[in-house]
Amino acid sequence: MGKIFWGFMLLFLDFNINIDACSIGLIPDFIGYILLLKGIDELSQETDYFARYRGLAIAKIVYSIITYVLALMGVSGEFQSDGQWMLVALINGVGLVMHLMLSRGIVYGIVELERKYNTNINAASLSSIWLADMWMSVISYILGLVLFEASEIIVFVMIAAFVIHIIFLV
Repeated sequence: MGKIFWGFMLLFLDFNINIDACSIGLIPDFIGYILLLKGIDELSQETDYFARYRGLAIAKIVYSIITYVLALMGVSGEFQSDGQWMLVALINGVGLVMHLMLSRGIVYGIVELERKYNTNINAASLSSIWLADMWMSVISYILGLVLFEASEIIVFVMIAAFVIHIIFLV
């Protein structure tokens, strides 16, 4: 479970250096997804539920590597006001759906572990927090589509998402 924790921790930390059009992620998301994959592989021995999400974890690693390399080359993952915004919105939407499906699979795998071993590892609370995180992610994505610039609403949603991420990790 430690690898799952550190994988999510690295995914939630997002530090970038921006130089002109180039964005260098100091902690690339694919490292977090690699840790999640290793955690999934370890927990697959406990319950088959985790094995169902192994392929999605690999797909998310590949997706993250591609978007990281594109960001290094100056191909922005930010919403643009010109004609490419639809493509960027689609790519970001696919990434969001993949992330939500994978994190849901991990959370429900933990619920399954709790049932299997008839113990309390706070899985019900984790499921509720995941649901709140999912809604914050979807709201943030939609607001990013509608509001091209940072507004007070987006800042509020970002702060709420940050708090939810901390609660999720705890």
